[in-house]
Amino acid sequence: MGSHIKRRIGDGLKGSASRPVWRYSISLAVALISFAVLMSCGRSGKRPVACDDGKYIFRFVVMGTEAELTIATTDRDEAQRAADAARQALDRVNGLMSDYNPASDIGRLNRSEPGKALAIDRATFDVLKNSVSFTARTDNAFDITYTPLRRLWRKCAERGSLPDEAELAAARALIGTDKLLLDETACTAALAAAGMEIDLGGIAKGYGVDLAADAMRRCGIKGGIVNVGGNMRLIGANPSGAGWRVGVLDPERPDEQGHFLTTIEARDAAVSTSGNYHRFFEIGGRRYSHIIDPRTGRPADNVPSATVIAPDGMTADALSTAISVAGAKKGLELVESFDGVEALIIEKSEGTMKEYRSSGFAKFEAAEKKTLAHQADGGNENMSGGKR
Repeated sequence: MGSHIKRRIGDGLKGSASRPVWRYSISLAVALISFAVLMSCGRSGKRPVACDDGKYIFRFVVMGTEAELTIATTDRDEAQRAADAARQALDRVNGLMSDYNPASDIGRLNRSEPGKALAIDRATFDVLKNSVSFTARTDNAFDITYTPLRRLWRKCAERGSLPDEAELAAARALIGTDKLLLDETACTAALAAAGMEIDLGGIAKGYGVDLAADAMRRCGIKGGIVNVGGNMRLIGANPSGAGWRVGVLDPERPDEQGHFLTTIEARDAAVSTSGNYHRFFEIGGRRYSHIIDPRTGRPADNVPSATVIAPDGMTADALSTAISVAGAKKGLELVESFDGVEALIIEKSEGTMKEYRSSGFAKFEAAEKKTLAHQADGGNENMSGGKR
């Protein structure tokens, strides 16, 4: 069901016990600013940057992270219209689903009385409904109700000590999509217990890139990329007529721009990578993954990188997180159960890194690893404070 190649583990990064914080590594900023490795050009800004290879680049901040639109056209006005439409789609998703905005659907839901049904937008309802489905299909490895655990681990990072069993048990008691009450007819949602919260950071950016790509197509764009913090939706072909290329960073050497495990070449597909090398909790001088296993309540540290190729961004986003929790063996089984989905999983085991590929992943690997459109890395987990 996959192959693996042994690779040595480096010494890793060292933390400081005097600064127990939840934070990004500096390399995340570098990685996000340097989206386009070899094929983009010019400066970032609100207006497009014209390139001589038949595309326009737009960069901006949305959903708490860097976004980049690559639009294959020589018509500046057409590119501007498509970029405006894509950005509006992303802004709408963020306005509905950010858990940091008290006026959003998710913000209101998280602050609502237990059991009180709230009317929400159909788009929010659809993402919640799909999230529940992903929870069932991933054996609870993906769970949008994990927020009490995120709060607990952030608190532990601030105080500089690990959670005890009682704290873990109390947080886990608030987790479970069975406690998320959805009424499709009324288009309402409710949380069954006090202290519950929803976080769509592991799926909403994927949903957003889907909507943004659709918006660009409606403007007549036949080729391009929507990239929101590493969640990518590839549209058609690049200006040369070939598929778009996406580099997958090496989790042992994430700060080395231009060094990649492999390069994906695809068209009309979504790519998402979850990783623990850019965001983490630091407690007592040790780094713990920000990706938390909702089933155990503890950080999922064994998969430093999981890259998923899927027909849509929402699936790629959710499954990359689920695989990070489930591990390589279960992750491959999960991938093979979805039509049109492939994955590259890096698992840390007994002092080595091993690469696992799903049965059809190789058909997306480009022979040349250095000519890229974008890079995919673990910095995709940052919607208004964090995908887990």
